[in-house]
Order: sequence, then structure tokens, then C-alpha cells
Amino acid sequence: MPISIVVVVEVRLYREAVVRALSDQDDLRLLGEGDSARVALIEIARSQPDVVLLDLGIPHALDAVRQARAVAPETKIVALGFGGTDAEVVAAAEAGLGGYIGVHQPLDDVITAIRGVVRGEAPCDGLIAAALLRRVAARAGEVDSAPVLAELTSRERRILELLARGLSNKEIASELVIGLATVKTHVHAILRKLEVSRRGAAADVFRRAQVIGAGSRAA
Repeated sequence: MPISIVVVVEVRLYREAVVRALSDQDDLRLLGEGDSARVALIEIARSQPDVVLLDLGIPHALDAVRQARAVAPETKIVALGFGGTDAEVVAAAEAGLGGYIGVHQPLDDVITAIRGVVRGEAPCDGLIAAALLRRVAARAGEVDSAPVLAELTSRERRILELLARGLSNKEIASELVIGLATVKTHVHAILRKLEVSRRGAAADVFRRAQVIGAGSRAA
């Protein structure tokens, strides 16, 4: 049975090019086309296609994706021409997109993506894949680092901060007006709690947590 498709692209010339490419494939069948999120939802609800090629540059595109998941849960949605920040990429993925194809990619790749998403694959433009991996890695770091740092006392956190700035034990003792032996005891406790064996590794954990925290605030 042919794969049924709805094409929703704002730019008419590109939409027509995609439609022509699809019409040349015996295993693909065009059910409808349009240029807006409203048209997309009407076509999806009416025809329940296997795949929707959706231009994420149209207004309210992500809202359309979310609503489409409700009215046609079996329909796979492949984004066309998507860019944006890492946070926007993750938001699009969480909305329910099944794949991403850049407008710079040849139409043969669009056809390959349609067949792939029906097979359960997640076709993805290289730049988008990289953005997703960066965000997944950042979130993993947030999950791993935050609870561990929460186990440190306020004094240990302060010492870890100074350690990450490159201060020696003697310099930390001078900065905090405490004994050198006390600093060594705290550093040993910090390494144990962070489950690392070197000062440099502990500093890396602290810096990663700071970067993640800054990214979360910016988002």
C-alpha cells in the first residue's frame, strides 16, 4: 500500500517541487497540500495521512504539531527547513516531530526520510542531530552533577569554587582564614563525595554545573 502524505510548505515554488518529486514515486501518494498551520490541521484530521511534511517556518507550526498528535496519533510528522537554537530544537522534538530535513538537502533525501520515518526511523539533518546531542548531553550532566553538588556543605562548596579557580590548599586556607590541615580535610571530603580522585576532576564537575546552571537560566 502506498505511503499517504500531506505537504504543508509556505513557499509555493518549494512546495510544488516537493509535490512533483513525490508524484514520481510509485510507493508514495499525495493526499493534500497547503501553506498554513490551519490547513495542515484540516488535512491531517480529514485524511489521517501516514506522513506530513511540515514547514516549521510557518506561524504556529509547533502548535499544529502538538494538535496533530492528538487528532492523528499514528501520523508521522517530518519537519522541513528547520533551524533555530538548541532549545528550539529540543522543543520541536518534544512537540512530537518524527524527523528533520533541511531545505538545503536534495529532494531525494526528503523521499528517503519519508520512507525511513514510516519504518520507525528518525531521519535527521546533521546540524539538528548535533544540536539534539548537545542538549541531551547537557541535560545528562545536569542530572548527574546537581544532586552530587547538593551533598556538599556550604564550606565544601566554597572550597570547591576556589579550587576550580586554581588556588592551592595554602591559598585557600589564606582566603578563608582557616588552617591548612582543615583545607586538606575538606578537599578529601569533596573528592570522596564527587567520586573523583583528582582536584582537576573535581574542578571540572564544578565548572560543568556552572555552565549548565547558566544555560538553564538563559533558557
